Amino acid sequence: MKCPKLLIPMILSSLLLSGCSGSGTEKNAPSGSDTDYTGADPVDLDFYVWDDGERYVTNVVDAFNAMHNDIHVNVIFVDSEDYEGRLEKIFQENHVDIFASKGMSPLISEIEQGYVMDITPYVNQSAQDGSLDLTAFGNMFNDVTYEDRYYSFPSRATCWELYYNKDLFDAAGLPYPQQMTWEEYADLAVKLTDPEKGIYGGYWANWIPNFYALQHGSYLIDDDLTYIREGVELLNRFYNEDKSHVSYADMEQGEDPSYDVFAMFESGKIAMCPQGEWMLNILLEDQTSVHWDVAPMPVPEGVESGTSWGQYQFVAMGSSCTDPDASWVFMKFFCGREGSLIRAQNAIIPAYTDDDIIREYLSAAQTEHARYFFDAKKYQEQLPLKGYEDTRQAFADLVTSYMMGEISLDECMDAFDTQRQSFFQ
Repeated sequence: MKCPKLLIPMILSSLLLSGCSGSGTEKNAPSGSDTDYTGADPVDLDFYVWDDGERYVTNVVDAFNAMHNDIHVNVIFVDSEDYEGRLEKIFQENHVDIFASKGMSPLISEIEQGYVMDITPYVNQSAQDGSLDLTAFGNMFNDVTYEDRYYSFPSRATCWELYYNKDLFDAAGLPYPQQMTWEEYADLAVKLTDPEKGIYGGYWANWIPNFYALQHGSYLIDDDLTYIREGVELLNRFYNEDKSHVSYADMEQGEDPSYDVFAMFESGKIAMCPQGEWMLNILLEDQTSVHWDVAPMPVPEGVESGTSWGQYQFVAMGSSCTDPDASWVFMKFFCGREGSLIRAQNAIIPAYTDDDIIREYLSAAQTEHARYFFDAKKYQEQLPLKGYEDTRQAFADLVTSYMMGEISLDECMDAFDTQRQSFFQ
């Protein structure tokens, strides 16, 4: 296996100016711009997106529709539970003009099935004519192509940081966390744990067990699995040795494992919680009584302060799109500065940022410490490689078996090393 740094195109200019060919549905050079759409007749577009983004998506779409007489976007909200599975059925039964994707892995699956249009010409032209500032999307934009082609555009950026309960810190007489190493975090979690009161020092949701390696810039396809293994050992300390965190067994048995982490934090039982920026939005919407704030994500010893991880959410055109030119006009609005400003005002971090957008977000977030989301050095959570999602899921399943005491650490790592080979043959 090769290091992913050799597999990902890292020079943005070469991607934008290249004329490389690719498979999939490709549109010729687009006509018009976002202010002078040249379609002969007004067009209606269907935009599919998950329903827990209804509030901020509706605000952006309403603003777009108010500005355009010749393009009207109809939003169709899809149940967030098993969004990708529901979307696949929609692709099979309906035409899809535009749709949202939660990350690179599901998007690659949709590309491979022929559901997604190649939008490389649109991205190239927008970069060349200056109608879209690609530098405003940050360093992760280098990793949004698949096989050197653009099939989507980033709409929202995720970033993990550390949430904490100020009340529990005050009760323990401890200062609020700042930048820590994971060793310091582990020690602090023990101090904050109170089994008699049902209080845990931390809740580490079992979603990204390779977090420690990510902060080293190491991925699940690397030949050297040292950082992967060290991260699993660290998690085992949290869950099984120190017992300072909600255990894997308890997380697996929860009524709604994907939401229990937020419910427990809001109940005042969790002192620290590494989570994505979406948790801030949930805490604001729920108007929780917990006094909370955000600190930088702890880092491994020797890793640069402020290092975290994240990914993009995307907007893309379906291969059955009725009017790609009009759809690109909307995508540029939704993903560009206008739509991003509206999302920021709703405490949602857009992929596109500038000083005004950051100010709007910090105001909506109600804490200056939310700036850590923008200051972080982020590693891409998912690689744009076919088979990477299968690799990630296989690793997560094996880590679960190890944390539950079903297999040893050596068995976990050996099985993973064997399984991952099959995904990239």
